[in-house]
Amino acid sequence: LFVSKTHDLPEHASSMGYVTLHEMFHIFQTSHYSTDSYDEQRMLNGRFSGDNPEDDVPWWNEGTAVYFSYIDYARTINDMSWFKDEMYCTLLCERDRYGNKSRLEIFKETGVKLNNITFSGNPEPIDKQIAYEIGAWFVAYLVNKHGEDKILDIYSMLIMEKNTIFHTLTKPEKTAKRDVKSDF
Repeated sequence: LFVSKTHDLPEHASSMGYVTLHEMFHIFQTSHYSTDSYDEQRMLNGRFSGDNPEDDVPWWNEGTAVYFSYIDYARTINDMSWFKDEMYCTLLCERDRYGNKSRLEIFKETGVKLNNITFSGNPEPIDKQIAYEIGAWFVAYLVNKHGEDKILDIYSMLIMEKNTIFHTLTKPEKTAKRDVKSDF
């Protein structure tokens, strides 16, 4: 686990905290895999859950890490307003990166589904960071509906039921669950 100096320190010292927690969440995710195969691990963590099963997509893997790193950092510093502000700004504040438009505006305008944004090779101006942040909002939606424990329980289920979680979330025959994901 390391955090490079490419993060905006010392101006935004909070990034050291939440980036460390983000990377620690990836360790939590990895600790629940029942396989040593890198491709199987990525599949279990939703990295091949796009419409094209060959595409490596970050929405779930990174969205959960972003959400839990932000909320855990806010709890650590005992400031839930920090969490609310950070989540708000992930969608609406960083305009100069996208030609004076917010991530949310870009996401809506392009019509690219969240589960089809890849780590690279997206149509301009979509980039992987949009999937990280909109993914975090998707996780926030699920937490609001079902609670944090239910989201974290998914990782325990990965050990017991290889490949059932994202098969359920991404296959068309599971219409009710697919409709929720399609909203994003």
